[in-house]
Amino acid sequence: MRRCLGMLAGLIVACSTPANAANIFELNFWLSGPRYDAVVFDLLTALIDSWTLWNAAAGSADAGLRWRRKYLELTYGQGTYSPYEEIVRAAAEQSGVGLSCADELVRRWDELPPWPETIAVLSELAKRAPLAVATNCSIALGRRAAARCGVEFAVVVTAEEAGRYGNTHRSVAPYQPLRAKSGSVAVAAANDGLFEKLCGALGRNDLLDDPRFTTNPERVEHRAELAEQLEGTLASAPPDEWIERLNAAGVPAGKIRGVLEALGRARFSLDR
Repeated sequence: MRRCLGMLAGLIVACSTPANAANIFELNFWLSGPRYDAVVFDLLTALIDSWTLWNAAAGSADAGLRWRRKYLELTYGQGTYSPYEEIVRAAAEQSGVGLSCADELVRRWDELPPWPETIAVLSELAKRAPLAVATNCSIALGRRAAARCGVEFAVVVTAEEAGRYGNTHRSVAPYQPLRAKSGSVAVAAANDGLFEKLCGALGRNDLLDDPRFTTNPERVEHRAELAEQLEGTLASAPPDEWIERLNAAGVPAGKIRGVLEALGRARFSLDR
């Protein structure tokens, strides 16, 4: 089986500082630990300090944050790919920063700075495995941003090429992240049998009789309505409780962890 060290590596770069002992520990672990066939990074926050340029284009950190939040809301609600530049412009308008800020961001795109550690870390990793990046950018902007990292990537995958934003399976439902109380759960009910088990574990057998959700094609067509029903139930308990219940019922499910929690689990595993 081919192995890939994925987004966690990118998050280590994004959150580290050269003088941080924990950072040195993490990097040494990845470099001296198991060999991987490839290392895949997120691009525009893990390797690139995109926030600084957004803030500069918006005129202040507060305006930049407001703009990015609206951008993320629009992006992850989008599903099928829509041009990145158009979403950035729509977010600028809806957040109140103005369309001129979006034009300024794109105009200054080649000023995107890599994080201070990015080039050194990538250069070391490139000696051991091919490197790749994934990004929500358009093809043109994605390749221009990747060029700012100072190394050659074997693959640069953009949302434009993938044809879709987010983590939702385009042809299966529910096969996506769902909000629970104080967190999110990734659920993979890939067929009718697993959907039936999911409904049973959630105490929502009523959904099996809803004509919108009887078959997978119908669930895909009514994905938003189904997610609303499931999240309404999941909101009553935290992710860990639901995951235990779903896994016991034979439904593939897992917790979506934040950066600090993911790194904490990695260190705990090493200490053992």
